Amino acid sequence: MRKQWLGICIAAGMLAACTSDDGQQQTVSVPQPAVCNGPIVEISGADPRFEPLNATANQDYQRDGKSYKIVQDPSRFSLAGLAAIYDAEPGSNLTASGEAFDPTQLTAAHPTLPIPSYARITNLANGRMIVVRINDRGPYGNDRVISLSRAAADRLNTSNNTKVRIDPIIVAQDGSLSGPGMACTTVAKQTYALPAPPDLSG
Repeated sequence: MRKQWLGICIAAGMLAACTSDDGQQQTVSVPQPAVCNGPIVEISGADPRFEPLNATANQDYQRDGKSYKIVQDPSRFSLAGLAAIYDAEPGSNLTASGEAFDPTQLTAAHPTLPIPSYARITNLANGRMIVVRINDRGPYGNDRVISLSRAAADRLNTSNNTKVRIDPIIVAQDGSLSGPGMACTTVAKQTYALPAPPDLSG
């Protein structure tokens, strides 16, 4: 029942995808408010925080004769499709954000979502959801809509033939979260236990 409610309220806030002339799936033009009438589900993953956008990584670009326009308003974006798994060796590649790729981090590559940004990824086969940080571009040359790090893919239990849904999470400067990825969900805050204070009595 919990998953059924979640599916209903996510569907209420989702944006149906349309198709462009060249067959590429694009974002819809009419956003829907992230309203939820069912129970709130807590999800974990990358800890969304406000980060300035990377100027270099957020320019419209061309690759292999195809034009890519960076999403300017992630609140109007939602997309479902097959996910790829990015399985390079740690530190072997630099991401579009300029960071060394680390397959143990909950990150993802997307052709047009802002860098850096965050999104809720849902495995549509089993209902698992996590938050990932988008810090790279891709995938290209196939029918995949997002490329997940090995850690993210393992958490979602996805393969290269798994359909997922991408719902952006928007982080305001004050740290508040909104956007399609917050419909019916709350993000678990990561807590870190402080070490015990030293015993200075002796």
